[in-house]
Amino acid sequence: MEATYLNIAYDELMTWGPRLGEPLLPRILERIPEINLEMATALEHECQTAHRLANELCERSYAGELTQSQVQKLLLEQFTWIDAVNLSHAYSQGMYYAWHG
Repeated sequence: MEATYLNIAYDELMTWGPRLGEPLLPRILERIPEINLEMATALEHECQTAHRLANELCERSYAGELTQSQVQKLLLEQFTWIDAVNLSHAYSQGMYYAWHG
């Protein structure tokens, strides 16, 4: 999968505001109209998997087990496609969720 598409989909997954509760798949197709449903589904799955790991690592960071740089390094080892903006956003959002339990 193309890193650009993955980062667009991951950005959409982490979007807050009125669209937060809406299903992700149609939002991906809206943001990347040139892809088909099969590709959008694969993007959705990959981004949700990355997001789960980011949140798990942030829980450990919130507990004092990992630093921010360790979290980001571990996340990038598994998901090399995540760009700097989404990496930072994933950490800050994950820490927010960890804080609010």
